Amino acid sequence: MNSPAERPAWSWRTLLLSWPGFILLGLALVLGGAALLRWSASDDKHADKLSGERNPDPILAAVYPDLSDRPQAFSQWAGRVVVVNFWATWCGPCREEIPDLIRLHTRFSGEPVTVVGLAIDNAEPVRAYVQEFGVNYPVLVAGFGGVDLARAAGNTYGVLPYTVVINRQGRISAAQLGRVPAARLEEMVRAAL
Repeated sequence: MNSPAERPAWSWRTLLLSWPGFILLGLALVLGGAALLRWSASDDKHADKLSGERNPDPILAAVYPDLSDRPQAFSQWAGRVVVVNFWATWCGPCREEIPDLIRLHTRFSGEPVTVVGLAIDNAEPVRAYVQEFGVNYPVLVAGFGGVDLARAAGNTYGVLPYTVVINRQGRISAAQLGRVPAARLEEMVRAAL
């Protein structure tokens, strides 16, 4: 088994020489993945970049259908604190965040605060989800056109969920990419009142 025709396509020498390459590749993947997880797990990961009052004209000018297919203008909530949550039924973190939004809407029901869910989705699955989970705040259906509105409101990463708080003066007072912890969400609303 010494002739080239009889030797296997690989040899122990080739395998041993390739181990450092595999180890370096594996190490790079592990370190890169850990860095990505650390970056994405931060509760306030982009709050500094996204917070600060900005003009929410694109949101306040937007009109989308509700679950009964009636057009609803965001301008109807002028003078109130409006929590706009960009979400989708296929987004796991969005689904995890919705119970906190339901509780927030209930907690602030006697105050000038409105939570509005803006679904980046089709109406059919949104209706089913809202009914199944008892969503108690207005939900509008933007389809994939809502991505453009989210981008215009500061979500340049295209991440869902994305939450924007508009204060009573009509300015974006806070925004956050990813799931917002309940305590942080309440803090964002109280700061906007």
